[in-house]
Amino acid sequence: MSLKASSNKRVRNLSKSFIKEVEKIIKYLSKDLLTFFSFIFSVMIILMALLPQYISPYDPYKIDPYATFKPPSLEHLFGTDDLGRDILSQVIYGARTSMIIGASAASLSILIGTLLGLLAGFYGGRIDLAISMIIDAKLSIPTFFLILVVIAIFGGSMINMIIVIGITIWPPIARVVRAMAHSIRAMDFVEAAKALGASATWIIFRHILPQTIGVVLSLGILQMGSAIIIEAGLSFLGLGDPTLISWGKMLSIAQTYISRAWWMGFFPGLFLFLTILSFNILGDKLYEYYNPKLREKVVYI
Repeated sequence: MSLKASSNKRVRNLSKSFIKEVEKIIKYLSKDLLTFFSFIFSVMIILMALLPQYISPYDPYKIDPYATFKPPSLEHLFGTDDLGRDILSQVIYGARTSMIIGASAASLSILIGTLLGLLAGFYGGRIDLAISMIIDAKLSIPTFFLILVVIAIFGGSMINMIIVIGITIWPPIARVVRAMAHSIRAMDFVEAAKALGASATWIIFRHILPQTIGVVLSLGILQMGSAIIIEAGLSFLGLGDPTLISWGKMLSIAQTYISRAWWMGFFPGLFLFLTILSFNILGDKLYEYYNPKLREKVVYI
């Protein structure tokens, strides 16, 4: 068998394994109605974020002075704002902002937290102590306050938000990965790899990391919810990127007209609430899925 044929076969096997794993996860999520609804809603939000230009009925930036404060109707399902802009279109484009910042910040936190957790759990000793002290020091500072100060100094561009949020929400991931790595390093297959002369880098990334991926991804989904609500809070306070449409920014504008146009704040607030709730539920359920001890205790209604 040629090297190319062997490589193709390996790719096919990995693809089949991945598809089977996805099917098992969807089946597991479907056992609970609330979880399944959260999954469907999350998929809808992701599609809104990926295809806003095809889903949005109007240009969200278009100002129409003759259509200000229109209540929900067939023409404008979510109504219009103080400048005559379509609320539904803004909600759709706001989903893109939230998902880009949420997914990017969560990915950065996964990268930092996983790497530090693996190093602390595998090596132990002084490295573990140093990383644990960094985690404790970080957790002693209120996350939102720290982000607020940094954004106020350096500005609230999308890149700044992603970096600042990502480097402040990683400690929970690091703690979980550290505990898992500490347990896995004592297992027989790791000891066998050491006996065969495998390097620490090989053991960490070839044997320990794959065992933590499922749990890390579930925690990453939870961190997406955290990143989205932090971004919304910053935008609500006027510290977000003024050129972007954000649910938090929409809520900030809506508070001025709450008694005149309730729909301006209701719909972005509803989507923000449901998005964070859905990601939290999905993250919890996926954590249960990858933790057999928790799965045994779950009762489905």
